[in-house]
Amino acid sequence: MDSASLVFRMQQSAARLLDHRYYLDTTATFGRDEYGCRDGERSKEPSRWLTLTVALPRRWVTCDDVLAEIGCGEGKIVVQAARYPFKRVIGVERFHQPAAIARANVTKARHVRAKETEIFTADATTWRPPDDLTIVYHCNSVKGERFRAMLRQLKRLVDRRGQPLRIIYINPVEHQILLDDPQVSELTPPPDFLVRLTGHPSRYIRRYLLSPREQSRQTLRAIPRFTTGAEPDHR
Repeated sequence: MDSASLVFRMQQSAARLLDHRYYLDTTATFGRDEYGCRDGERSKEPSRWLTLTVALPRRWVTCDDVLAEIGCGEGKIVVQAARYPFKRVIGVERFHQPAAIARANVTKARHVRAKETEIFTADATTWRPPDDLTIVYHCNSVKGERFRAMLRQLKRLVDRRGQPLRIIYINPVEHQILLDDPQVSELTPPPDFLVRLTGHPSRYIRRYLLSPREQSRQTLRAIPRFTTGAEPDHR
């Protein structure tokens, strides 16, 4: 067995142990047919346990923050996020089977610190984000025009309330769409060595700030809770 195969098997074993530790059911497998995937959508990609820890520093989170995972699948990331001191953690999943498993996983979750956790069966391209949403976590669940439609929903939110929104994007295949948008600034990504510890390649985890249409960069810099430890990356 080569070293890469050994590392993969160790990662899989560790993931199973952690799933068992936190009473998570992530054994179901859903392909394109079960998910009803079309162009611009993906089949299920299993989440990794260390990804959220690296992507979301605890200093980003206060008791007033609300996180939504777009395309939450069986809810592993939602359950992990619920261990942060969030006001609320939301999972948005379009398909009923994984959403039902996610609800069961949330019910069984241990060591929860979030005040509230809920799963919505909804399409991210038409789902109306709540006004108090502060962080979006997205693991490449939609692409192309569906990604643009999801982004439009988020832009309507920040324009409506006049406050920015942080976006964590895993496997950022539509990175250029975000860079081309004048309302989006890229925040400093996690250090590469931490990303590689999760088993992901360099720049697999990216972070952004989505700003209201009329809000200037100078005003954004004056809001510490959105920029501390993650200044806009202008490279």
